[in-house]
Order: sequence, then C-alpha cells, then structure tokens
Amino acid sequence: MIVGQGKKMSDIVMHWEDLKSKLVTAKGKRVGKVVNILDDDFVIQNGRGTKYHVPKSHVEQYNGYEIFLDFTSKELRKYKTRN
Repeated sequence: MIVGQGKKMSDIVMHWEDLKSKLVTAKGKRVGKVVNILDDDFVIQNGRGTKYHVPKSHVEQYNGYEIFLDFTSKELRKYKTRN
C-alpha cells in the first residue's frame, strides 16, 4: 500500500494509531520511529531518545511499513522537544 503521491497525508483518511512503531525517513535518511499520536502532530523518537513533535501535514508518503516526511533530517531539528 502506498499512500500519498500528490496528496498530503493529513488529507487522507486513515487510522493514525496504526502508525505507532513505524519507521520514519526524512528525504532519504532514517530519523526514528513513531512513538505517539497527538491531535495534529505525531511524535518521533530516534535511537538516542530525542523526540520530535511533527505536524501530520508533513507526511509525504506511507508504504505500510515506513513514513516519509517532506523535509530533510536537518529540518527535523526545529521540531525537537525539550523532554
């Protein structure tokens, strides 16, 4: 299953809870796994324990196993949380 391709993930009806524990890639670089789903955001945690709150609108594609973001891993830094 590939979802996306021209549509923003936030525009596609799906079960966000099914994305927990899925891998996340930011423009070719694996950045972590989904650990929580919030109303407008989802939380990614990397191997070092750093967490990022990312708006759902930044999901570019999902293939059933992995979520692809529409920005780079460098841009992910602006979503870093303090805890």
